[in-house]
This record gives sequence, structure tokens and C-alpha cells, in this order.
Amino acid sequence: EYFSSKEEIIRETLLYTFHKEFDNFCGLLQFEQGFEAGFRQILTVMEKALSQFSPFQTLMSSVGKRELKQYVSEEAMENIARAHLMQGATTIIPTSLAGSREATMNFLEVFAKTDKHKDGRADMPCVHLEGPYFAPSQKGAQPEEYLRCPDPAEYGEILEKYGDLIGRWSAASELAGTEAFARACRQRGILVAYAHSDTDTDQAIEANRWGFTHYTHLYSCMSSVHRRQGRRYGGLVESAYLMEDTTAELITDGMHLPPALAEL
Repeated sequence: EYFSSKEEIIRETLLYTFHKEFDNFCGLLQFEQGFEAGFRQILTVMEKALSQFSPFQTLMSSVGKRELKQYVSEEAMENIARAHLMQGATTIIPTSLAGSREATMNFLEVFAKTDKHKDGRADMPCVHLEGPYFAPSQKGAQPEEYLRCPDPAEYGEILEKYGDLIGRWSAASELAGTEAFARACRQRGILVAYAHSDTDTDQAIEANRWGFTHYTHLYSCMSSVHRRQGRRYGGLVESAYLMEDTTAELITDGMHLPPALAEL
């Protein structure tokens, strides 16, 4: 008599259990001075606590990681922008993860409907598509099952429908079909960025002529100096130091990149 359907009972039960166990999880945390100390403590507590959280285990075992859908809502995007403003970020660029064609289109469709400039939230002038055209050998946190070479039919549809919303698109420059992809993006005024790539310096320099002019998280998931048949070759990282007309960004959290390399 309290619920309208079986689905509602299941949903409310899961939400109740999540909230209860999340409160228990937060209770395990102790205040730590400094970002790094606090972050490491959160990771340690999560590792211990999540192993006991049955709802998470149930969802992951019954649904499976590969089957979890990568969809976003307008409400979620607005909440993210609100949270960033509370921490001092006045502008953010929502960034996608490599996913299915449907998930990418959903991400763009939701962003198209979202109010991008509203009081109480960080501005969101455009989006960054990070993937899915990446090298599996440099996947990092990107789901390998969704990594692929550029498909003209896929990126052509995305550019036609949502090209004016995309500020940047990151890809691995060595993949088959990337030259046509990069040139198509540049024609729409989109910043094309190197990322999650296993290319060498010579190829990266060639890709610069196609329109690659930026480096997404330099050093992270990028090839560097390596040997092939007794000879050394520069990687993508080294190409960043050689080209004057490119820009690069770093993840300066002290973990993705040690201070010495950030200083270099």
C-alpha cells in the first residue's frame, strides 16, 4: 500500500541502503591536515569499507562493469557545475569518457539542453570529448572495450549535430583515419589534442600539420623515449618540447606528475 510498483520498492530499498552505508563510510573518516594526507586516507578507508558494502557488490556482480551504462542527466551536470563553483572554479569544461556511440550522443544531447551560464553554478561554455579514439596500450582509466579508430560516419554525425558545442577533442594521432578526423575537427574550429597515445616524435610532428596543437595531461598515458631494434626514438612527450605552436596541460596533484617533471 506504500509503493506503486515492485520497481519502486527495489529502488527505494537500494537508496535507503546506500544512504545508510555511505553514512557509515563517512563515519570511518578522520579529519586530516593537507590534501595529500586526506586523499590517501580516503583511499585506504574506501578499500576497507567498500569490500563490506553489499549493495555495491550486488550491483557490480549482477550487472557487471562492462554493462554499466555511461549516461548523464541535466540534473547531474548542473549539480557538478554547482559543486565546482563552491570550490572556487568559475568555469569548467565537462569532459566525456570513452564510451559507446549512444553514450557519447547522450552526453552531448544533455549538454545541449543544459543551461550553461546560470548564477550559482560554474559556467560551462563547451565540452571536451576525451576519446574514444585512443591507443589501448595507453588506455589509463579509459575502458578498453570502447576504444577504437576514428569512424567518419560516427564523428561526422557528432560534428554535424553538436560541433558547435565541442571545444576540444582528444585522440591518439597514430590511429588509422586520424588525419581526416583531425582536419574535420579543425574545419569546425575544434581544438584537437594529443592524448592516450603510443606514437613517436616524428609522427606527432606530422599530426601537428593536420591540426593537433594541444597535449591533454602531458606525460600521463603518453609514449616517451623508447628503443626499437637497438635504436632510440622520441615519443609523444618529447614532441611537446620541440613544437613552438602547441600548448600543454599538466595534472599537478603531485601524484600524476612528480614535482621535478612539472618544473621541467
